[in-house]
Amino acid sequence: MFKHAINYLSIPFASVLLSFVSIPVLTNLMEPGEYGTLYTFLAYVAIANIVLTLNLHSSVGRYWYEKEKGLGELITTSIVLSGVMISFFLVLAIIYSKELTSVMNMELTYIYLIFPFSIIAILSSIFNQINVAQRQSKLIAKVSIFKNYAAFVVGASSLVLLPYEKPLIMIIANIIISGFMTIFFIKNIWEYMILKINMKSLKYIFSYSVPLIPYALSGVFLAQIDRTMLNSLVGPEAVGLYSFSYTIANLFMVGMGSLLTAWTPSFFEEMNNNNYEKLAYESEILIKIAFFISVGVVFFGDDIARLLANEKFHEGLVVLPVLVIGFLFQFSFQLYGRSMGYDKKTVWISGLIVFISVLNLYLNSLFIPVYGFYGAAVTTMISYFILGVCGIVVYRLVLKRQDYMFKIFIKFLFPFLFLLLTDIFVMMNLYVEVLLLLLWTVILFRIEMFKVYLKYLK
Repeated sequence: MFKHAINYLSIPFASVLLSFVSIPVLTNLMEPGEYGTLYTFLAYVAIANIVLTLNLHSSVGRYWYEKEKGLGELITTSIVLSGVMISFFLVLAIIYSKELTSVMNMELTYIYLIFPFSIIAILSSIFNQINVAQRQSKLIAKVSIFKNYAAFVVGASSLVLLPYEKPLIMIIANIIISGFMTIFFIKNIWEYMILKINMKSLKYIFSYSVPLIPYALSGVFLAQIDRTMLNSLVGPEAVGLYSFSYTIANLFMVGMGSLLTAWTPSFFEEMNNNNYEKLAYESEILIKIAFFISVGVVFFGDDIARLLANEKFHEGLVVLPVLVIGFLFQFSFQLYGRSMGYDKKTVWISGLIVFISVLNLYLNSLFIPVYGFYGAAVTTMISYFILGVCGIVVYRLVLKRQDYMFKIFIKFLFPFLFLLLTDIFVMMNLYVEVLLLLLWTVILFRIEMFKVYLKYLK
């Protein structure tokens, strides 16, 4: 697992590096309102990638682990079905363009640009699913890094040279680079495709992907609804400030997301072999890394962001610790949710995500009009906390599996909260933060070695 984790970690490392480079560039070339418009568009893109395709392409990766024939037909079927759905929704968008512009609070140009993003997203997703299953982590890393950096370089250069709408320039630059990448995706996918559609593929796609639509949509909805509601209820400037802090806090999920991706083949293999001892060991390592990264982001994310970003964006950093706590509970749910997916209890995953999304929508409607982006951060934390708790309940009571993760998580949660509150209420300089992080590292990674040493002495 950890061999591939190194390759997958190169993706978040490159993303983190790109984030640090982009912060001074974008915050100085764009106003908070323009920054907010860009991230509102990206929020709608994330939602549209599920709605426009009904998530039909998501079954490719799961079918790989079935170790049955018919993968080529299934890939072809999922691409054709997704293409049909995108075409259908494009026609609807043209017919109801005025209504969409009013509801989404966006210009029609931005709405139409969502569709090419979705086409590219389908091919990119299938490419990643196939290569994750084959543990081609180095290839995935290279492709992801090239795409992200090329899009940023082209976009940032265009911001300086072209006198057009700045959010629109960044969006078009991304589409151009991603469009070139689709040639590579198609070439890679083509060798696995069999140009045939059959009933077996249709049944598998609908039996696996359709129950996951609420989960996939609600998961994206839960992550993006804050921005869309802030845009509608407060304005794009609030979205810009919130998105800036969200980007810093999301460094935690970028890192952990790559580790979880690297863990996926190992997880399925160990579950198939009933090797729960190894699963417990790997889960503990992941939890420790999660707590380590979260403290690092809280301690140093604020300082680094203030150093790099334009002063106009600093106001948004006040919600950084709140968002990090929320993401930590989101990570805990992803750990438990993997077992639900393995047992094909996807209905429970979907049900929980839908419930939390509705709750988040309700909380946003109460908090955002009064507290703006501060309220959005609090509702995010509350929603992910409840989601994490619900994941534990389903894991224990429905799946009836031995919970080897809860004790590990709780063991480090309270020291983490203590460090977090200390950082919030006590004005600490950089040297103290470094010392505390070193202490935290010892607590996380040396305590088990100390136990082994004591056992040896006895």
